[in-house]
Amino acid sequence: MKFTFKKIGFIDSGEVQLGNLTVICGRNNTGKTYVSHSIYGLLKQCSSQRVSVADSESIDQLFSDGECIIDAPNISELVAKVSREFSNSSLKDVFNSEEDSFKSGSVTLTVEEECNQKFGLYEKELIVKLGEDSDTELRIKTKNNEHSVTVNLINPNVSRSFVQYALDKALSSLILGSFIPNSFVITSERTGSAMFYKDLDSQAHSILDHIVELKDNKKLNPFSLLQKMRSRYSLPIRSNIESMRYAQETAKNKSEIFIDKEHDYVFKKLRQIVGGTYKTLVNGVYYVPTKKRNRDKVELPMHMASSATKSLYLLDLYLRHVAKIGDVLIIDEPELNLHPDAQRTLAQLLVRIVNTGIKIIITTHSDHLLRELNSLVMLSSPNIDPEDRNDLFSRHGLSVEDTIAPHKVKAYVNSSSTHKIHEMQVDELGIHMQLFNDEINKSTDLSKEVYYLVS
Repeated sequence: MKFTFKKIGFIDSGEVQLGNLTVICGRNNTGKTYVSHSIYGLLKQCSSQRVSVADSESIDQLFSDGECIIDAPNISELVAKVSREFSNSSLKDVFNSEEDSFKSGSVTLTVEEECNQKFGLYEKELIVKLGEDSDTELRIKTKNNEHSVTVNLINPNVSRSFVQYALDKALSSLILGSFIPNSFVITSERTGSAMFYKDLDSQAHSILDHIVELKDNKKLNPFSLLQKMRSRYSLPIRSNIESMRYAQETAKNKSEIFIDKEHDYVFKKLRQIVGGTYKTLVNGVYYVPTKKRNRDKVELPMHMASSATKSLYLLDLYLRHVAKIGDVLIIDEPELNLHPDAQRTLAQLLVRIVNTGIKIIITTHSDHLLRELNSLVMLSSPNIDPEDRNDLFSRHGLSVEDTIAPHKVKAYVNSSSTHKIHEMQVDELGIHMQLFNDEINKSTDLSKEVYYLVS
């Protein structure tokens, strides 16, 4: 799965091919957030987009015979079409920007041709009810080794246009959903979302108050009013606020990886870095630190918890209550507010999550995080004697779940000089990130010079 960027903020051009773990680095203001937020926006668009799949002849046959067979469209072409519509109409909405902010920009998702063959192995059956009080329904089925979709229309007592709309919506979801992953984003503004989401709800109430004014003041323009009251935040930030707002409902569910005890190694590492647990109640979110000997149990409301605790809450919520194998998890600056030792632990946690089958995209400024990832890549080398590896695991509290093979990692740098995205080499020694190496060497050289002057 490859994303191609043109004229997106600071970035003139570049490509990001997703790995199991994708790392995006760069100096400040080089467009890392543009990349991660654009990927999230396009994946969301693909998950919800309605495209025309059924032609008029198929609809005619559906009404006359009650059944039709529709050839599945070329998936690569379908995704290209969704990408064009996203770039032309929705990209600006992802960033909540002005109408012409991205008029020359585009983000394109390219999928492997194998997706068309894979769809032939995709077996699914779904029923779409066409109205709460209606017996009309669509029954849609795919079969193994058939590159087509069988559709039945039961009790056709609704309009043709409504049937076509519902069928295109269902087929779009069915076909794109066969390979477009669910996505979850955690932005660098997450600590604010964790603290102020209740205050942000006041904006929604303000909107309702203003709408009520329309009843008494006929001169108010409702469309102008809604434009003024529109959220100032980008789609990913709004998604984080929504995650916080509905956390109590979300917390009633258990994620796939939480249910599967084979993945307990993820939650052991999560508990290690969080240092406790979270309680999501009607009146808010509370942090419960691990009780220490001779100390009372404490429950802290989120606004009294540390910045690191706030920063980790959405990751905890996702892993325990949302995560599905095959997801794409996007995290801006996962190291935010974390001490260097916690950043190392976080790197181990990220690798463990990847090893469950969830893809992760991170943007980062952290050399501590990157160096730990490189160590975990090197630990996967077949050249290491098994006894030596086990001894190292024992001494450093690691396990095989903390290792990741180099071919599973992709790394990129947004260049401040070329305004392009450059792919970095990843091999058995890890990610070759010259950007950090240069800065570390400069800092070391300066430290040596000053040391000798002082001594």
